[in-house]
Amino acid sequence: MIYINGRFLAKKMVGVTRYAAEVLKCLDKEENSDKIEILVAKNIPDTHFPKHLKVRRIGKLKGNLWEQISLPNYLRKQKDARLLNLCNASPLHYKGFTVVHDISFVHLHHTYSWLFTKWYHYMIKRKVNSDYIVFTDSNFTKDDIVSYYGVSQDKVIVAYCGTEHILRVEQDDSVLDKYHLVNKKYSLFVGSDFEHKNLSFVKQKAENNPDEFFVFVTQRPPEELPKENVLYIEESVSLPALKSLYAHANNLYMVSSFEGFGLPPIEAILSGCKHVTLSAIPVFHEIYGDQVDYVPVSKTIVMGKLKDITPEYKEQLKERFQWKKTAELIYNTVMNYDLGGDKK
Repeated sequence: MIYINGRFLAKKMVGVTRYAAEVLKCLDKEENSDKIEILVAKNIPDTHFPKHLKVRRIGKLKGNLWEQISLPNYLRKQKDARLLNLCNASPLHYKGFTVVHDISFVHLHHTYSWLFTKWYHYMIKRKVNSDYIVFTDSNFTKDDIVSYYGVSQDKVIVAYCGTEHILRVEQDDSVLDKYHLVNKKYSLFVGSDFEHKNLSFVKQKAENNPDEFFVFVTQRPPEELPKENVLYIEESVSLPALKSLYAHANNLYMVSSFEGFGLPPIEAILSGCKHVTLSAIPVFHEIYGDQVDYVPVSKTIVMGKLKDITPEYKEQLKERFQWKKTAELIYNTVMNYDLGGDKK
């Protein structure tokens, strides 16, 4: 039996939880009802529970204590229990299968809190070395994990992000009316304001190009002064509304200095964004190839003539990156792995 750590079901939808939710959606089939079970704490709301898979509430604890104590205690009583953790965090003292989305906390420790960084250094090191298999989002991150932790290539399996989530929703153009963007040509930035996202570079480009309009779907710093050619959308944006913003954008900027995959560009491309400009980092070259525009990670974004996104390129991305394929790879790996009577 595969038991999925369902703690992520109570968390905000970001890149990591998007991955977990989409994999779970693909696994949520009637034929898997006796093969997969979701384990959650008693305080988890049932808002996002799967349709066909059983969800079992266990333990009296919640949060991290539930994950570290209640979850492994329950699993030790089960026969042939295979624990799948889809969102980095997992029990330290239970051997399973974990998706480690990246090790940004190693390279960008100044971005996160001291406590978070220390915890993730300890937890991920232990899990990478002790788990049966580690999954990750890209070959770039696989090589990063193998190099940093000194584990074998066979220990880490690449299970890419997919695209069905953006394809199945209808775009909500009411967001254009709300923010006065109807028939307006604009460039778009979608993401957090963490330092490695290089939001400041795109803001500088906006300052240097007053005739170009920029939309930032991010949190505006308190000291930021309004500008005539800049719009900040600071509230949570639904996926249909985001798809509309992508579809009507002239260009999407994602010029991060570090990523494990990078979902916004592929979402934008498949939504109909005309152009995409990315930082020239290895993972973007791996995922997006040579049919988008790249700029160096520097203080100034200098652009030439933008490459058009072609229909053929969109089809290539749709075929290559599918949540269905990712879920099948993870399921088959976990279900067919020979545990060898290993004590957990």
